[in-house]
Amino acid sequence: MNIKNRNKLLNYLLEMKKNIIVKNELDKKKKESLDNFKRKDWLWHELIVSISTWGNAKRAKKILENEELYNNIKYDNIKKLPINEVRKIINKTIRNAKIGTGRVSPERKADFLFRNFVLLQNMGGCEKVSSFLLNIKGKESKIIFLSLFNGISQKYARNIFMDIYHEEFRYSIAVDERIKKFLIF
Repeated sequence: MNIKNRNKLLNYLLEMKKNIIVKNELDKKKKESLDNFKRKDWLWHELIVSISTWGNAKRAKKILENEELYNNIKYDNIKKLPINEVRKIINKTIRNAKIGTGRVSPERKADFLFRNFVLLQNMGGCEKVSSFLLNIKGKESKIIFLSLFNGISQKYARNIFMDIYHEEFRYSIAVDERIKKFLIF
């Protein structure tokens, strides 16, 4: 991003932060993020969020706000099940949540989520991998590690750390592709 456009965006965001309604909403989001980060399964939760938001972030609500669907694939609820059962549960849940798009089918999302579950299990489980990840030094190294997961690009890896309000990522910003067109990166 060129310096002029970067400064425009920064100044706009700083002005927005002064607005009490915006400030209250930001404070609410920070608290939600920190609460999610306190979960022992925060990494699995964020993998679900990431896979669910592919193509359209609004679709993620279909699984995240539906307690019955979300509980089907909650880490503690599936971690001790036979692996074939986990695959069936993830496939059925993603299909029932209708979070696939024409470009990214529910089957593809379910497959990536299942493969990420297997990867977590093969590395010792969600808590162990989460702890390892948090102990990696530096932002870029954390992003590279998370990018090993299926369907997690560097953009999504950065978003995961921003979602949990991780201290190294608090001053990061995700700029939507539609906004980039106007900022001339």
